[in-house]
Amino acid sequence: MSLRHGLLGLLSDWEASGYDIKQEFDGFVSVFWHSNLSQIYPELTKLEQDGFIKSRLIEQTGKPDKKLYTITNDGKSELVKWLSKPSTLPKRKDAFLMQSFFMDQLSADETIFQLQTFQKQQQEKLTAMNAFLAESLASIRERRQVKKRVLIASAVYAHAIQQEKLYLEWAEQTQRLIEQARPLWETGEMDYELFEQLLVSVHNSF
Repeated sequence: MSLRHGLLGLLSDWEASGYDIKQEFDGFVSVFWHSNLSQIYPELTKLEQDGFIKSRLIEQTGKPDKKLYTITNDGKSELVKWLSKPSTLPKRKDAFLMQSFFMDQLSADETIFQLQTFQKQQQEKLTAMNAFLAESLASIRERRQVKKRVLIASAVYAHAIQQEKLYLEWAEQTQRLIEQARPLWETGEMDYELFEQLLVSVHNSF
């Protein structure tokens, strides 16, 4: 997904300012795409130049005028064209998994400590995500919203939460694995039968 199509997608459902759009990127959209205002505003300018969106100014007392953006018919056509294309599988970049891959260079205790630190951060992230989803659902119920966007966005966010739970479970299982393989970390040697059992357990449990 490009930022351009993400902006068109957001504006397909409502009229919004750049700040409003940033709030969306900090909310539901944050689970699959990150962007900041320094990226959003230039892309909005390009979209308007290409005729995919248009803007209007709203006068405000005591502060700068507010610019609101809406999608055009050409913008809707571009969005539908993009949505209709076959999706490509995501190419993942994960700094912590990269670190974990080489943690054989650390002691067993240090490896477990790094996993525990990550586990704590992951749990805090998961707690915040659950709180955001609960708050959002409460707001939806209060306003009695019935919208396709609300339903599909909730499904996407729920999927993201499930992925984070799996990541947390992985961190816990990996700590147990290191504990069981502590002799390998401490002496560089281990009974092969036990080593093979651990390999099998990795494939069966992860």
